[in-house]
Amino acid sequence: MKHFTSNSIETMVSLLSEISDLQVDMLDDNAVYLSSADASKIGQTDPVAAQMLSENLNERYHNLPGEQERVAYYIVMWHNNQKIGAFRLTGPLEKIDACKKVIQTVSSLLIEDHFYNERERMKASSIAIIIDEWFHLTPDSDCSEFYERAKITGIDLNLPRVVVQMHIHNLQRLPNEPGKPQHNTLGRLADVLFNLMLNHIDRERNDYCVSAGNDFVLLLAVSDLKEAKKLIEQLKYSIERRYAVSVFSGFSPVMTDFRTVGAGYRFAQLATRVARSQNKPFAFYDDLSMELLLSNIPPSVKQDYVSKVYQGCTPAEIREWTNLLAVYFKCNGSLNETAKQLYLHKNTLQYKLSKIFERTGFDPRNRIDCVTLYLANYIVLEYDPGVS
Repeated sequence: MKHFTSNSIETMVSLLSEISDLQVDMLDDNAVYLSSADASKIGQTDPVAAQMLSENLNERYHNLPGEQERVAYYIVMWHNNQKIGAFRLTGPLEKIDACKKVIQTVSSLLIEDHFYNERERMKASSIAIIIDEWFHLTPDSDCSEFYERAKITGIDLNLPRVVVQMHIHNLQRLPNEPGKPQHNTLGRLADVLFNLMLNHIDRERNDYCVSAGNDFVLLLAVSDLKEAKKLIEQLKYSIERRYAVSVFSGFSPVMTDFRTVGAGYRFAQLATRVARSQNKPFAFYDDLSMELLLSNIPPSVKQDYVSKVYQGCTPAEIREWTNLLAVYFKCNGSLNETAKQLYLHKNTLQYKLSKIFERTGFDPRNRIDCVTLYLANYIVLEYDPGVS
């Protein structure tokens, strides 16, 4: 297993089986079965493969004891002029002979593709480590060693950067394919989304993407927020069109000094929280005002404020009023527009607003009380963005 992961083994065996319509097993460079239709063979040594590998043969046919219609065909896997294992194909001799050349070519391509992907994965891991360190830099940090490490990995620190955090809300599990081994399908979907983002960004321009659970952070080498937003809009459309998720994105300002990118990351995080709390697809740090003030207030103080505003109210009432007031504030207090968006009669909306006044003592139609309710509503949505 030193050269291969379980996923890469499964992928290569499945493709060769599909192409050849033969039983395909895979062995390592010690002739030990890594994959086989006969589960009892996995971990066992194949003596025919062991002899072939020791004699420096590239291929070998082997007659199966007690079988006249099927034979085993072994083919060595090579990488950088080193033997790294073998494939064993079992089936009728004429079928093996008919597709032998194709199998040899495809298996070589699969091996090269596997090691290319491994190199890319290791490179991505190195970049992720550098970027994590980057996010912890400050203008006062000694950056000389970091600068050299970034240069080795190909990161150009002299480019302007916009940091974008994308949060994937309602990330669901991908279904397992029938007949396939069970996987951590939530991780599979995160990997699928990560690869989709890599395909959208311009890596030749020195754009980067790192992931952490439901959050993806993009460092875009652009000097214009409009260009960054255009890319994220395309990415959001591609994701939401394929999967039943919602994407919320927060943008930092344009950071022109690489030592301030860490601050840009924190700005993007705050902007993303604002986008989620207000149920908006995008939020820009430069556009935030009240949100910046609230971000410096301890959570316990915020929760205490909400408890006082909605004192004596049930969770069901708070949830209903939060949804209603979110639309009401979005419509700038217009009763007609709010009623239209909520599919309510205007008189019904008036009744519900009066009920809020009756239960809380704050009237949404009063300018002073409206501010109190707006702050409470914002805090509720900040901690439970799925309410609205």
